[in-house]
Amino acid sequence: MNVLAGVDFEKLRIGSEGFLGQAIALGVKYGRLSEHTPDILIAYLRTVGIRFGQRYRTGIAVSRGVFEQGVSKTLISLELGLTIVSDQDLNRGVELLAEGDFERIRKRGWEEAYARLAEMGRVCRSIPGRPESRLMRDYASQIDRWSRVVPETWMVTGGEDEDEDHVDPLKDYAGFRGLHARLNFIRLLPSSVLHPFAEAVDECGFSDFVRHLILALALDLETLVPGSCEVSAFETDCLGAEGVSAWARDKVTKKANGMARKAVDDSHLRMLLMQEVEDEMACLAGLPADSIADAFVTDS
Repeated sequence: MNVLAGVDFEKLRIGSEGFLGQAIALGVKYGRLSEHTPDILIAYLRTVGIRFGQRYRTGIAVSRGVFEQGVSKTLISLELGLTIVSDQDLNRGVELLAEGDFERIRKRGWEEAYARLAEMGRVCRSIPGRPESRLMRDYASQIDRWSRVVPETWMVTGGEDEDEDHVDPLKDYAGFRGLHARLNFIRLLPSSVLHPFAEAVDECGFSDFVRHLILALALDLETLVPGSCEVSAFETDCLGAEGVSAWARDKVTKKANGMARKAVDDSHLRMLLMQEVEDEMACLAGLPADSIADAFVTDS
């Protein structure tokens, strides 16, 4: 097929940072996989790519774009499938590759991709209209995009740009997990706290929410909408020449870490949430003294 002539398979390889690439490199290095394994994999990708192209072509010929889409989806499915079937054990991954049943691995990965994309769509469609949606302004475009994903095709409905239409169950799902972790973090607060704050700010980003949370945790408030006197107390008692005071930082960090542990089980996501808190405390430390009050929405 002429469509194969212009395809650069090197660009379609999964790099060494991926589980599939690491397993191949390990297996070849220690003689557990043939040195021709990458070429065998490319031959498999060609076959699947052609099959995909024939199935989804819009004319008589298979377009290069459709062919490369099939190869890309196959590689992602192999990455996901090998990670799951091997239980993230590289040695087991090498054993599975040595068996040569790429199709079984691909099918398991495709199932996982479908489940991930379905989850992304389901969760994102449930966000609009809820109080926390007004606290995630910086994620509005992703929430809208992922809410329209079609798991069967890995595409979003209503998109205009072909590149933007494709949803990657590896990269996009990683971003979704971060979004979901932030939502769960916000949802730990009772509605009696969230609703008044959402009404007061109308719309804000997650960092704005974290900033108000830091003040509330430091001063033991039961609201995210402080009074002007409480903002003054925070500035006087919790902020110094070198930023957030040690006692306030320790207090906020301990409480926020407890919230992060309740919000998510994954240690990497907990670190992500705590980094948001650390970053916002650093931002507070860098504010000029005459602009501290402007950083908070107050009840007056």
